[in-house]
Amino acid sequence: MTTRTGARAQRSSDALGDPQFLADDLSGILDDIASMVVRNVMKFNYTCS
Repeated sequence: MTTRTGARAQRSSDALGDPQFLADDLSGILDDIASMVVRNVMKFNYTCS
């Protein structure tokens, strides 16, 4: 799980034309963004309360 971003960056160069790969890549990026937003919102709520 920790090497997900490294593996993603490594594979993206040679699998750029693969639609299935791009779909997996996009969902992975969206997962990362969503978890980051959730963390920031929780932190924000904690500091403001």
